[in-house]
Amino acid sequence: MESTVFPRDHLRACILLVLAEGPTHGYDLPALLEPLGLGASDRGFVYRTLRTMDAEGLVLSTWDTSPAGPSRRIYRGTPLGERWAASASAGAREVDEIMATWLVRYRRAVRRGVQVVAEVPAAS
Repeated sequence: MESTVFPRDHLRACILLVLAEGPTHGYDLPALLEPLGLGASDRGFVYRTLRTMDAEGLVLSTWDTSPAGPSRRIYRGTPLGERWAASASAGAREVDEIMATWLVRYRRAVRRGVQVVAEVPAAS
C-alpha cells in the first residue's frame, strides 16, 4: 500500500468496485483486489478499511453463519457507496486522460532522443 502511483482512495474505490460485482466475504477481498493494482493487500489493512467504510455507510456487512465452518462477514455496497464509487470513477477518468496526454508527450520526447531512465534514484 505504500505506492504513490495510485490516488489516496484507490483501495476504497477498488473495494466498492468488487462489491458492486457481488457480495463478498472479507477473507476473499485481497485476492479480488490484486488484479486492480493492489498486489498482495495486507488482510488486516483491508479489514480495517472495511470496518471504517461500514461505519461510514459505504458498505454493509452481515454475518454468514455456515454449519460447515466459522461465521464470516459478507460485505456488499450501499447506495451511498455506489454514489461514492461514481464520484471516484469521474476522478479516475480525469487522471486517465491526464496520463494519456503525458504518455503521448513522453513518447514524442523519447523519439527525439530523450534518455529513458531505467531506475528512479532513491530519495535521500
